[in-house]
Amino acid sequence: MTGSSHTVTHPDESTSNELISSAALIGNTLRITENGVNKDVDLSPVANAGVTSVGGATGAIALGATSGLSVSGSTLDATAGGDVTGSLNTTAIAKIQGNPVATPILGVADNNKVLKWNGTSWVADTDNNTMYSAGTGISISGSAITNTGDTNASDDITNLSTADGDITGTFSALQIKAGAIGNNELASGAITVGKMSSAGSTDANKVLTTNTSGTPQWENKSNFASSTLTTGRILVGNASNQAQEQVLSGDATMNSAGVLTILNNSITTNKINPGAVTSTQIQDATVATVDLAPMRLQMVRLGTEPLLVKRSVR
Repeated sequence: MTGSSHTVTHPDESTSNELISSAALIGNTLRITENGVNKDVDLSPVANAGVTSVGGATGAIALGATSGLSVSGSTLDATAGGDVTGSLNTTAIAKIQGNPVATPILGVADNNKVLKWNGTSWVADTDNNTMYSAGTGISISGSAITNTGDTNASDDITNLSTADGDITGTFSALQIKAGAIGNNELASGAITVGKMSSAGSTDANKVLTTNTSGTPQWENKSNFASSTLTTGRILVGNASNQAQEQVLSGDATMNSAGVLTILNNSITTNKINPGAVTSTQIQDATVATVDLAPMRLQMVRLGTEPLLVKRSVR
């Protein structure tokens, strides 16, 4: 804004029929004379708006080329910015808080749509909210949904109603009945170690088994074969039908490799079945004369032919 003093006068050169007789631009102050009284307007806030002068024979306001303002007759106009576009007289919303609006002008196709943010801009899109409508026994008024169809309060289930079946108690404190949970009710893998209980130290070193009736029970693990066994020994069931570690004894021994060895002189006559020893079982050159029973020869006659046979001496 330039000039130290500019005065605007009325074209008809008469002030008797006008409220404002003159206006003068003094520095950044606009002085308006009304009925002989001066009123000053501070123009400092718009000092850089591009107003270069006020004056002339017609009282025109001169604007700089970069002011962004324009005067057409008595209409002052300017180019909008920020979240709106266009001139002051034809503005359109282009942004919301600096975020672009993708569809500045809505059409018939946008009926019943809402403005949604899609991550990059505001767009008109379908409203996904569920719409409810009244039906039999249901009344909707504004945001209130009322049950109008319940004519018998005695059959209502409330938090004080008593449950039955696999559960018991009131609906505010339901409990599963004893014995209601069977195999069909349990999901696969639902029973974990954390779900199993015991009597504490009383059940130490016990395993879960079932008795002859199939009832689960805790049993001492010492009643079962241990995974450890002394070398060269075997497990033998005792009189209580429990596996016990034993050393193989009697006529044979066994080493840690499981090799069974018959002890020397352990095979006696009464342990050999009659006829069990044949020539095959006798090692060649092991039977001496002294090992043979005394024999004698005897002549017998078969028909008219004599035969020589051997007889043992007993």
